[in-house]
Parts: sequence; structure tokens; C-alpha cells
Amino acid sequence: MMRPFNAGLGILIALNLAASRPAHALSFGGLCFGDHMVLQRNMSVPVWGNALPNETVTVTFNGQTRQGKAGADGKWMVRLDPMPAGGPFILRARGLDSLVLKDVMVGEVWVGSGQSNMEGTLEAMGGANLDSARAADVPDLRVFTMWGDKTWRRCDSTAAKSTSATAYFFAKNLQAALKIPVGMIVSAVGGTAVEQWIDTATVHADASFKGDSLAGGGFQSMITPIIPMAIRGVIWYQGESNTGSDSTVRWSYLNYRRRFGQLIPGWRKAWGQGDFPFLFVQLPEHHALQTAPVEISPFAEVREGQRLNLSQPNTAMAVTLGLGDALDIHPRNKAPVGKRLSLCALGLAYGRADVTYSGPLYESMKVEGGVIRLRFRFAESGLMAQGGGKLAGFSIAGADRKWVWADAVARGDTVIVSSAQVPAPVEVRYAWADNPVFNLQNGAGLPASPFRTSGPQLPVGLAARPSARPSVRHGGLRPVGGLPERIDASGRARKVSDGSMGRGNGIQADRPLGSRQ
Repeated sequence: MMRPFNAGLGILIALNLAASRPAHALSFGGLCFGDHMVLQRNMSVPVWGNALPNETVTVTFNGQTRQGKAGADGKWMVRLDPMPAGGPFILRARGLDSLVLKDVMVGEVWVGSGQSNMEGTLEAMGGANLDSARAADVPDLRVFTMWGDKTWRRCDSTAAKSTSATAYFFAKNLQAALKIPVGMIVSAVGGTAVEQWIDTATVHADASFKGDSLAGGGFQSMITPIIPMAIRGVIWYQGESNTGSDSTVRWSYLNYRRRFGQLIPGWRKAWGQGDFPFLFVQLPEHHALQTAPVEISPFAEVREGQRLNLSQPNTAMAVTLGLGDALDIHPRNKAPVGKRLSLCALGLAYGRADVTYSGPLYESMKVEGGVIRLRFRFAESGLMAQGGGKLAGFSIAGADRKWVWADAVARGDTVIVSSAQVPAPVEVRYAWADNPVFNLQNGAGLPASPFRTSGPQLPVGLAARPSARPSVRHGGLRPVGGLPERIDASGRARKVSDGSMGRGNGIQADRPLGSRQ
């Protein structure tokens, strides 16, 4: 089962660590320093810790020697110059005491966070996930989980079982593509709402959080101990706990766009590392299959809140329609989720022009007589129905807002939507339900995000921007060779679907984790 959230966990961990060592002992800071760890390549790397006040600390690593002095509070920090990928190396710190960390690699470091669909391990998810764990042998993939024994582990069959399934498949795909060490820090807690992960500075500055004692608790307990570790970026899978039924619910879906929009820049400001890549999963389908157009859908509202936050710089979204489960909030098919997130990383964070990393994103509409023409981004390879049939999942309405199913035909990067029942259409929705009908995809086999043409939208052209390639402040990363000419949703060098799209009754649970978080 997923663990219940404890807002004071990080404080208790810190107190236990402090109590376990003498007051004078030299130590590394945070929780993420240890044997087998990965340090971020091509970026200035902070190394920090605690010592006696005014104690001089010397750090050596990979031919570099840096010296710092602890302040009156006993805290010290040095910074290593940017390094290429490599290892293993030994990290040493010397003061009145000595510390030695062995088998330290330099490569790519990512943080995985959110709620139980990020936390859930390969073993807990079972089925094919557990088979993947048993076959795992990726020594250049290292994982650190904030739960458990809080140690870095090389990803073998034993370590993989207790690794986040979503994070494992993401990092495994990334390591295979980049062919360098990859470190994955997983800090996720089941049942948590987005408000709990907003940084505490933002929470304290926003009067609307007054009286919410849990807001910011996840960030304080589970993210603060990681900062200021040098990282490439974050992957995020959360939102289920924000699908409250109405506006009276404390963590309502009606607030998701705003709260998620506070979280991303808040994390970046707290980290002090610029606009690092922030990749997130858009919620898959859940509950009963839609049989008629609907007006109210908490899951659709949260998905829209996620999509609209693509307006923030250096973000990408993995659409997971087709990977959900009508009955289980913890869908088991995590391999394609990790794959789609890795495509986002390769296209956005690593600037791989050969990677299609997003499904079609709605951009604009135009009424043309009795039809509405919709224009999409990420449609350069064409728009089509999965499996080659007719497009489905589009509904249309006139000024009376009476929604009916619509006919839809793909034309280049547009879809023409109409219905004989609506001679003067004004609005279109696609896949607008908790568990919608859908089948629109691009030539790379990636599904389109749900949308509605009314209300706030992404700025025209924004969703089509090239992958916000890393600048010097993000590490000056250069593309790495080794990928096929075209990578699609299945990971194959051809334009096919990953076979996961459809009407979405999903993968049945091998073991119940509970229908709600």
C-alpha cells in the first residue's frame, strides 16, 4: 500500500540524523549524499554539510580540490566546477574528521515527485512491472528514494523492486538513449494534493492558504532536504487528490491550474538553478466510460489545469490517455508512462530534434460557416485516428450550449468538426470526461491532450516552440548521439502507436491498492 502522508517526516528524519552523530562530527548536508550517488554533469555542483563553527573543510573529487569554512551555524558549502559524465570517483571531505563516499558517478540527475502513481514501486504495481524488476541490471542507473533506508542503489533486480515504477521506466529509457550514468531521486507521497507540494515561501505569501495547515508540508518534508542538489530537472505525476467534487472541497479541481502554476516557479526559485525542465504527466482516464457529452468532469478540469501550465517556460507534458483504469486509481501499465516522460526529456531537456515528444496540442479555432476548424501544434507528422478509423471523442455546441457528438475529419494540422444538429456552432470539446472517448493522435503515435475551445488557452505558437534547448545556465548541454532517426511513442524507429490508445478500461490490477488515494 502507499504510505500515508506525514507532514513532519522531514523534520523527524533531520532530528534522528542529528541525534545519531556527535555534535562535533563533520557531515554532508541534506539526505542525498552517499556511496553510489550521481552528481550532475556540465553544471556547477554544490557540496555542503555541517561541521564545527568556523571549521575549515576541504573537498576533493575527480581532480578538483575546494576549500570552505563553516559559518557560525556550522554550515559549509563548496562548489565543484562543471564536469563531463564519467566515474566511478571518490568524494572526500576533510576537516577535524574525514568523510569518504565511494563509487560516485557524474551524469544526469532527475527528481521524481508527486503522489502514489509516482511513488508506487515496480513490486507494488506487479505484473509486467515486477517482471521488469526481476530482469533489471542497469549499473549506470542509480536510485535514491526518500522512503526506506534512504541510500543510493545501483539498479539491479533487488533495488528495482523498491523503485518507483514510473521513475524507473523514465530513467531506464533515458540512460539507454544517453548512454551515461543517470541518477533518480524519488520523493513522492501517496494521497497528497498539489497544495501540499507548493514551496513554503509561496504558501506564506498567499493569504488564500490561511488556515490550511497542510499546505507546503510535502515540500518542506520531502523536497527541502534535496535542495540545493544540482539536478537536470523534475518529473511530476500528481493530480488525483485534487479531483474533489465541488468548490467546497479544500483541494478542489477548480483551483488546480492556479496551484500548479504556483508550484513550478516556486520550486525553481527555491532551488536557485534557473528554469530547469519540469516534465509532468497529464492524468489518464478513470471512472465509468463516457457515453454522452458531459458538462462537469473533475478529471477533465485537472487535465486542463495541467495543459495550460505548458505556458510556463521549459515545461513538457506526457499525455497518458489510454494508460488508465476505470476501476483503479493506480493503473498498472507504467512502462509507457515512463517512455512518454523520457521522450519529453529527450526533446525538451536535451534538444533532440529527431524526437517527437508531445501529442497534438489544441492551439486555435475558426468558425467556417457550419463547421469549426481546429488547429493543432505537434502535428507536423499529420493528425489521424488511432487504428485508422474515424475520429471520435469530439462534441460540439451552439450558443444554447446543448452538446452533441460531432463528426470530425483530419486535414493536415487541422481537424474540421461539425454536426447536422448544430447548424451554427460556437464551441468544441475533445475527450472531455473523467473517462472519455478519444482516438486523435499524431504520426508519432502520441495521443492528443483533451481540451475545450472556451476559456483560457495557451498563447498561439507557444506550444510549438522548439524544445527550449538548454542554455549555459542549464548546464550548456550538447546533444548526445545514439538515437535512431525517429523515435515514437513505442520507442521504435517507425511511426506507430504504442497500442495503448482506445476507450480506456485500462490494465486491471494484479493486487488492489485501493480505489482512492
